[in-house]
Amino acid sequence: MIQNFLKQKNVPSYRVKQFNEQFYQKGINSFDELTTWPEDLREELKKDIPFSTLKEIRTLQSKDGNTTKILFNTLDEFPTETVLMKYRDGRNTICISCMSGCPVGCTFCATGQMGFGKNLTSREIVDQVLHFKRFLNKTGEKITNIVYMGMGEPMLNLKNVEESIEILTNEDKLAFSPRRITVSTVGYVPQMKKFLLDHNYMGNVALSLHAPNQKLRERLMPTVAKSNSLDEVFYILD
Repeated sequence: MIQNFLKQKNVPSYRVKQFNEQFYQKGINSFDELTTWPEDLREELKKDIPFSTLKEIRTLQSKDGNTTKILFNTLDEFPTETVLMKYRDGRNTICISCMSGCPVGCTFCATGQMGFGKNLTSREIVDQVLHFKRFLNKTGEKITNIVYMGMGEPMLNLKNVEESIEILTNEDKLAFSPRRITVSTVGYVPQMKKFLLDHNYMGNVALSLHAPNQKLRERLMPTVAKSNSLDEVFYILD
């Protein structure tokens, strides 16, 4: 994103470091706060690149204030949602989405019943985290954990999920430990093999079985379970 912008403007590469420090590490609230850049360069940036790829539509908060859910629209008007969960032990966990809707169609899942809108881009995924980073900055708090358990099946948007994890764990950007990130999947075997074995993912994985045996699983999750058996899933995780 920024590398291409600076290359087009013929601007020195050290501006990338300045951008990363302000945008990702500090969590500024607008490009106007990117004060390590000259004003004319900031104005060009605002014209060329949106500060966020998400528009906040509605915010819902639990009575105790420990859970905050935000409904977003992407810039091309696809809905998605993100949830902040605060725990007594001090954890602030962000549950993020990787899709608008979901194509898997599990019989018990409200997201599946709404159908599939689109795969979110890596930036749309990361912007969910950045939104809540800014939200918690107001109270001096930090995000401690990230879970890919919102809308969508991460294994069916693997390219963008992996790119988003690369940004989240990049030491020059958000610098999360992979051990603080959990990716949830219903068990797509070929994609899991690529993600876990071929690409050597070092974070956590949560497997959504939803049934104790293959027969019941096929009834509840017909799209995925019939072609990705429990035995195959467990073999990948072994």
